[in-house]
Amino acid sequence: MKYILILLVLINTAVLSQNAPDVANDPSWVLNSSMTDEFNTGSTYDPSKWAWNPGYSYIQSQYCALNDANHISIENGSYLRLSLTYDEDLYQCQYWQSGQGDTIVYSNYGTGNLWGVNQQQYGYFETRFRIPNFATPGWYTNSYKGVSANAWLWRSWDPANNIWSEIDLAEIDAYTNRHTCNIHFDPSEDVGVPGEGYYTNGAWTSYDHLTSPEDNSVVQNLDNNWHTYSVLWSPNEITIYYDGIEINHTNIGCPGMEELNWILGPGLALGQFGYNPDANTILPYHMDFDYVRTYYFSEQCDNAIINQANYNVNNYDGNHKKSITFGGSGYSTSVNVGTGIYMKATDFVQINGEFTVPSGSEYEIYIAPCFN
Repeated sequence: MKYILILLVLINTAVLSQNAPDVANDPSWVLNSSMTDEFNTGSTYDPSKWAWNPGYSYIQSQYCALNDANHISIENGSYLRLSLTYDEDLYQCQYWQSGQGDTIVYSNYGTGNLWGVNQQQYGYFETRFRIPNFATPGWYTNSYKGVSANAWLWRSWDPANNIWSEIDLAEIDAYTNRHTCNIHFDPSEDVGVPGEGYYTNGAWTSYDHLTSPEDNSVVQNLDNNWHTYSVLWSPNEITIYYDGIEINHTNIGCPGMEELNWILGPGLALGQFGYNPDANTILPYHMDFDYVRTYYFSEQCDNAIINQANYNVNNYDGNHKKSITFGGSGYSTSVNVGTGIYMKATDFVQINGEFTVPSGSEYEIYIAPCFN
């Protein structure tokens, strides 16, 4: 079978911004093995990639961080399980709060979280996890009230004067099954002293909280199946995806935002949902992570303009261009059988005339800012 484009085709950002990039097949994307984990070996986490106790952080926990098998484990050699539990006899454990360091405290709640020990600025970050269905719709008993399910990018290991840098792929209110994703950045404030200059998602205040299933045009349902949560972070924009579909976007990439590390796991609501757990909250609560994958962009940005009627796309060098225009009256262009071509430009790609992609080949166009 052949796929033929005839007439003028102008491909721009509006057309291509709905789907996540094909990082697994595009050679411009390289896997960062130090921030990637398939969670399929051993019985617990890899200490070269993860720590169970947070570093410097403004987060004020209402639970104790624990690293025993009841809170952090690899299940069936195939996925990571992080669990939030309750013990009426109280835990005695380490507790982290801004300015306090490691303090022995008592808490009814304990959870397993993982904090990535390696960091990256810009790239594509993706995780796949599942959570329980919320127990009872609405505001009733036997629920997950006060519980959150989280997958963040954060700056955990810097001293207290690092700037506020945070991308929340998922900050799920398990009580109402609401998915929130946010981008936070404030170059004027350090992470321990958020102030009036603090903002969410740049100037796009309408994206302060993007939720589902209330916003049915975005995500129809958060259920107990596996789902992917990912972010494409460039110097000029940040886009968050749910199951590969864009659900949140900024027009700025927060230049100057710190390198960030992963934070995974369940917790208790820290005020952002407006309530805390009660006697009817069902625990333990599990988050199961199938994988975490991180990619960086390796291609060269030559800022060249391709404008040729008789252009052989099979000779494309793979570099990121400013714009690409090819074809015209009397010309036909074809991708070689069995090849994959990924053309990338900052401004646009324009195809004039007949264009053929034969069965067994792949042709993709990306309109995006270059990373280097």
